[in-house]
Amino acid sequence: MVPGQQLSAGKGRLKAILMVAIVALAALVPGWQAAAQPAMGIGVQRREASPATVQTAHYEIISEDGREMAEFIGQYMEQLFAAYTQRIGRMRNSNRRMPRLKVTVASSAASFRKLVGERLANSSGIYDPVQQRIVVRSDGPLERTLRALRHEGSHQFVSQYIRRNPPIWIDEGLAVFFEEADLCGTRLEFGNAPAARVQLLQQALKEDRLHGLEDLLAMDNGKWTEAVATDVEQSRLLYCEVWSIVHFLVLADDGAYKAGLEKYLAALARGQDAATAQREAFGADLTRFSEKWRAYIEVMKPSEAALCRRNMQLLAELLMQVCSELPEHPTAAQFRDHLLNRPAGPLIYADPRLGRVSTREPEVIRGLFRCPDDKATGEAASYSFVYGENGSSGDTSLSSGAAMARALPQIECRHHHRQWHRLAFGYDSRVRQVRYEIRIETTGSR
Repeated sequence: MVPGQQLSAGKGRLKAILMVAIVALAALVPGWQAAAQPAMGIGVQRREASPATVQTAHYEIISEDGREMAEFIGQYMEQLFAAYTQRIGRMRNSNRRMPRLKVTVASSAASFRKLVGERLANSSGIYDPVQQRIVVRSDGPLERTLRALRHEGSHQFVSQYIRRNPPIWIDEGLAVFFEEADLCGTRLEFGNAPAARVQLLQQALKEDRLHGLEDLLAMDNGKWTEAVATDVEQSRLLYCEVWSIVHFLVLADDGAYKAGLEKYLAALARGQDAATAQREAFGADLTRFSEKWRAYIEVMKPSEAALCRRNMQLLAELLMQVCSELPEHPTAAQFRDHLLNRPAGPLIYADPRLGRVSTREPEVIRGLFRCPDDKATGEAASYSFVYGENGSSGDTSLSSGAAMARALPQIECRHHHRQWHRLAFGYDSRVRQVRYEIRIETTGSR
């Protein structure tokens, strides 16, 4: 079984489970089950099933995980299609019927490798412009699959409805913009600014390592491919830079530059060459555009909700590393005090997406226990530890992993407007791994 996104309306609340499953004790592995999963409407579970094909208004979904997964992915892609249309623009050739867009869901690493080839086998999804289809893998955390669908779905939409081979900056910039979306209730929310991206951009700006705007807008596919294939740090920076350009055009100064982006995309859709489209949308002189973009990066702040979820994820990672050192059912405050005064010595945790934290930095540790949306003064922890709601998923043996999953608390935050964040642990009995998920529940009040 795989964790599922579940939507329903009832008792004045719209609930959604957003899976942000992260590997806890080792590298990414398939087959996690969420602990104490509530039954709320549409459930998605991976089990042995025959491949199934489902057609929606705009997509044909082929799922090796069976019909239930195919129907779920079909619903999700239609939601994305509406978002792409709203954010990117109406389709070219919209007056004639277009063929359904193809999405294939591979249920295993071996199947994914067979579909995409050895060179791309380590990715979580691809868009194949030759066959005009998306291929994603579903053998890991569901959020990894959904992120891949948001990213590759943007490439597919742009290729089919805007222009084949669009300028690389807009193609990748839009794809990352959509990739970073959140599902809150039944609504996709865009414009998130993850802390890791913001920090990377601001550090590059400070060290004068940002690429020039004119160079980014003029970069062709060959130069881009060469850069991202030969230098990991350069690759990360390039993706963040083009994401930030789109973020700026969509959101800066209350959307003041969005019309220019829409004009640019519309010109590309009409078949205008990229240079002319750029000149008509943004002007011949990009100096002021560049200045405003760099200034935007300088003052950019990570989304408060995204920072809260990062805090919760880091707390979960640290909690799993020191749980054997803690008393039974510690409070958040007791956990914080243990980290600040750990008898076993300093602890360092580092992750490419979450960043690096060290117990040698007490202010950083204290900051992890404070939600950015918590306006209360003082040092009280923003997060609550709730016990007794976790359960092992499948395997009830007293293996160390299963026992840990049952013993660890849910971490809760209720400081966000119309949102309630809960992090829950689960145990993967097949590979004996502990993982966690963040659930976002949208409520009628704070």
